[in-house]
Amino acid sequence: GKEEEIDGKDISANHLIAENEELDFVRVKDLWLLETIGINSEKEVSMSDKEILKSFEQNTTYTNKRYETRLLWKEDSKELNSNYEIAKRRLFSLNKTLEKNKELFLKYDNIIREHLRDGIVERAEMNLDQNINTGYFLPHHAVVREQKDSTKVRIVFDASSKSKGALSLNDCLESGPNLNPDLLKIILRFRLHKIAFCADIQSAFLEVGIAKEDRKFLKFLWIKKEGPNLDLSTHNIETLRYKRVTFGVKCSPFLLAAIIRLHLEKYEKKYAKACEMLNELYVDDLINGTSDITEAIQLSSEMIYILSEASMNLRRWATNSPILNEAWKRANVDCRETSEKLGVPLKILGIIWDNMNDNLTFDIKQFEKLRDLVIVTKRIILSTQGMLFDPIGIMNPFTVRMKLLLQTIWELGIPWDECVPSEIKATFIEWLNEIEVLRKFEIPRVYFNEVNWESVELHLFSDASPKCYGSVAYFRIKYTDRYVTSFIMSKSRLAPLKKLTLPRLELLGALISARMGHYLQDTFPMLKRENIFYWSDSQICIHWIKGKADDWKQFVWNRVSEIKEKTNTNRWHHCAGKFNPADKLTRGISAQALVNDEICFSGPPWLLQINVQCNKSSDIVDTELNCVEEERRKVVITFQTNIESFQPLLNLDNYSDLDKVIRITSHVLRFANNCRPNREKVIGNLTANELINTEKYWVRCVQQTEFQTEYEEIKHHKSVTRSSKLFSLNPMMTEDGLLCLGGRLQKSDFNFHEKHPLILPTKSRLSQLLIIREHKRPHHAGVSETLTQIRENYWILCGRQTVKSCLNKCLICKKFKVRPGNQIMAPLPANRIQASYPFENVGIDFAGPIYTRNTDKAHIALFTCAVTRAIHLEVVSSLSTEHFLLAFRRFISRRGICHTVNSDNAMTFKSADIELKRLYMNICEPEVQNYFVKKGIKWQYIVERAAWWWWWGVTGSEWFK
Repeated sequence: GKEEEIDGKDISANHLIAENEELDFVRVKDLWLLETIGINSEKEVSMSDKEILKSFEQNTTYTNKRYETRLLWKEDSKELNSNYEIAKRRLFSLNKTLEKNKELFLKYDNIIREHLRDGIVERAEMNLDQNINTGYFLPHHAVVREQKDSTKVRIVFDASSKSKGALSLNDCLESGPNLNPDLLKIILRFRLHKIAFCADIQSAFLEVGIAKEDRKFLKFLWIKKEGPNLDLSTHNIETLRYKRVTFGVKCSPFLLAAIIRLHLEKYEKKYAKACEMLNELYVDDLINGTSDITEAIQLSSEMIYILSEASMNLRRWATNSPILNEAWKRANVDCRETSEKLGVPLKILGIIWDNMNDNLTFDIKQFEKLRDLVIVTKRIILSTQGMLFDPIGIMNPFTVRMKLLLQTIWELGIPWDECVPSEIKATFIEWLNEIEVLRKFEIPRVYFNEVNWESVELHLFSDASPKCYGSVAYFRIKYTDRYVTSFIMSKSRLAPLKKLTLPRLELLGALISARMGHYLQDTFPMLKRENIFYWSDSQICIHWIKGKADDWKQFVWNRVSEIKEKTNTNRWHHCAGKFNPADKLTRGISAQALVNDEICFSGPPWLLQINVQCNKSSDIVDTELNCVEEERRKVVITFQTNIESFQPLLNLDNYSDLDKVIRITSHVLRFANNCRPNREKVIGNLTANELINTEKYWVRCVQQTEFQTEYEEIKHHKSVTRSSKLFSLNPMMTEDGLLCLGGRLQKSDFNFHEKHPLILPTKSRLSQLLIIREHKRPHHAGVSETLTQIRENYWILCGRQTVKSCLNKCLICKKFKVRPGNQIMAPLPANRIQASYPFENVGIDFAGPIYTRNTDKAHIALFTCAVTRAIHLEVVSSLSTEHFLLAFRRFISRRGICHTVNSDNAMTFKSADIELKRLYMNICEPEVQNYFVKKGIKWQYIVERAAWWWWWGVTGSEWFK
């Protein structure tokens, strides 16, 4: 089977993973998470979770003691298709169920009618007869919980309902980060207080409002008429919609927890202790305690008031103190009766609390239905293993037998739904029959019966067998005249299917002790590191821990390094195996033996002695033991070699196309994946995700090579040094392990990559290939356009300079930007540079037409001096020869007779082709030529289509215009 690792260590649970699509993986995952609580590393809040929290705060309002917020929509969420027909069919199916139980129908209907009266539900504005196929509807069903003493019938909505090929509401929503506190820590701290109490918020989800724009997605169908009328014809169906958060919507748990968290920020200064307790609400359940009744009364009053300001009713209080219970009743606090009077067990987070006797016990009623089991399969055994909820591990010595049985089944390769062999079935039935012994099995809730203790020590014992390893923790409380011990928690793990030596398994057990000790120190503030003691019956393991980690092979080195980091090695001691309570965890015992075993609950008897030093076995071991020598490193260092920390798959200098590099690399990575055992084989065309992941791979290669120091600093949550070229960018690390720009755009509406582009160096070949790709995509864009495209996802250092340098090497761009060859200009004509009177040498051109007041067209005759560049203007009413000569006469009357006249003999205005041709024909008539000869005027024409011959005349026309 597949081995599950924790933090890269070979700690396995082979009975939990199966390559079978029919297996309920959700149940397996939940069981696995329960097994690792307290010995697993905590996850940090990701960047995406921080964005969700910011978005939530922006969309939340507070009016009339009620919070209102929006659903957590995904950035790429699409429009939801109508699932009206599905919702209608589900309503008919629900109807068939309710027809069999009229009482259940009345309760179901009363809940909806009550929600209508209270304003929790409203009638939708749309008309189904006109919009029968539009909008999203929530199918719903009843969840009956007879064992509950409060809400026995609950309406749960199916927001995962969808048509074939369409999206459901939950598909379009984010679940949001988990804001609930650690469940195990709540239970462990609950046992710390002398006076314990619990309560819950009445209909907590229904006290959180949903913004109007999102209510259209919370529609559902129900019957119009009140009472037991089961007529479900179309005209008797109405559309309702919730105005509050509902069960079944993906983001509902986050919205409730986030609202409470936001609300408590207002009261943290005034009611610090009460807010601290409310911050430990697990969904809507309060489980806490104090050491003083007066303080308990005050805190309960403050917590009720704080939540009432958010329209939440903290009710159904219960306690182990009769005095506190009476005080609550006098103050009109909503209290629960004791579990004995109710006849219903009082549960706190899945564990039964007998608050009358202040004991904890476990629910085994659900095992009664398995008594007459005929067929036993691997699936049934796994399901049975998950039924017993025991987060503190008090029954681990008994339940470990079932884990070992599952591992045996796994080794035999039995399918999930095939009957197990008779001997395995007999073992399973025997285990089931023993559960009845645990019906009256209970442990004291409180660790310390007396408050006035002097000091507290934590003692952890670890052990291993060829099949299992584990650890158990105890408090050792010192009073004035004696010591008292108390069980805290235990954890056991199965050994991997790949066989390990017993000393290595002992080391894995010690590692669980180290992690558990670190976890408990964080849970209980009164614990000091020097008061935490670790015990093992393996002298080899103790020797490894107290020796140098560098002396051992990689497996031992990794685990010893973590143990040294989390513990004080001077607090590791050896104890005799017969006094090691963890031995029961690794081998398993019967239920009756568990009930009668004092060591399991109190630890070894010598913990009650005043001085435990005398019970420590010698910590000095024979270093020549075979197992020790097998683990010792055998390395001879003869020279020093510098090895690059990250070796890329390809040499990018050999490629000029980034897309080609990505596709080649994707095929290589796919091949590597397919070659690994127990990996799903990928075939067919490359997918978009593969290409995206490959591009991230190359970015990671470049960053780890070019920004090696900065990468390690940020990876270990340190700030980059001021001398770093990335300092001004405020870099941070994404979930994919890539450096990105911090910037100041966190509150903008841009997507994540636009706000936090990935950082690339200036002289990297990847940067050059990226610039070339973005330059070619919009058909060889310029520097600014290319840089804009790149910065949508990447931030290249000295970006503009780098892009400009790269684009200057583009051959295609060079072709279009190259200038034609320059030709030496001819000398300027004499009439342009020799001294003369103004307007002695002129050029003539026409401009227009222009329109006069009487709507007739007119033109402008321009006379430009060749030397002074002076311009004379004359208006001509037409382009006829007569009007031209009149204009010319007016010109020479004013400026004097010209010596030379230059004019254009080609078409000057293409838009007035016909008129210009007539103009040039008029100019060439003999009458005009004769007039010029008499006046001594010389007329010169430029070469056709060579306007540069007299550009000074054309320029004059442009200035005029």
